[in-house]
Amino acid sequence: MPETPIPDRVILTTSQEDFLKKEADKLNSEVEKLLEETRSRERYSLTIIAGVAVWVFTHLSDTDVNLLIIVSIIPLITTLIYGISVRYLFANIKWIGIYLKRIEDYFIGNAKDNKENLWGWERYFDAENKKSKFVNVTSGIWIFQLVLAVVLIISVLCKDNLITKPQKEKCTRACGCVELNS
Repeated sequence: MPETPIPDRVILTTSQEDFLKKEADKLNSEVEKLLEETRSRERYSLTIIAGVAVWVFTHLSDTDVNLLIIVSIIPLITTLIYGISVRYLFANIKWIGIYLKRIEDYFIGNAKDNKENLWGWERYFDAENKKSKFVNVTSGIWIFQLVLAVVLIISVLCKDNLITKPQKEKCTRACGCVELNS
């Protein structure tokens, strides 16, 4: 039974359709790599924040405050750089997704399952509102990382309030010490 053409659908040759199928596979692989890269950058950023925070907090009482401030700014800078680059990676993923949806539209058309759900990953992702949930969670993670980086800087700037200074105890005969100035 011949397929009814979709309105405004250009009929492609078999080799053109094969090309589109290969292109869709290639682009899906590219999206997978880009998503892996975004997750790697999240991990790198969190690792930098954690590593610098550990160093700063272990040297809070015995290191020059200027050095602590300089070191504590590193996570903020790297998080901003990684965050901006991830934003551009997501823009590239979105651009690829739009094109993949066009390919899905060509091959799948308006095909639905028995529950009236459209076939195709891009359509499913749109229909289930997964894109906005994914973007919101990812944005939340980056905002949280920026907050952690800023908290680290504030902690260094307020280090005098964080460190408890030992108070000089007055020697009393009750504790068993002998006063030297007597």
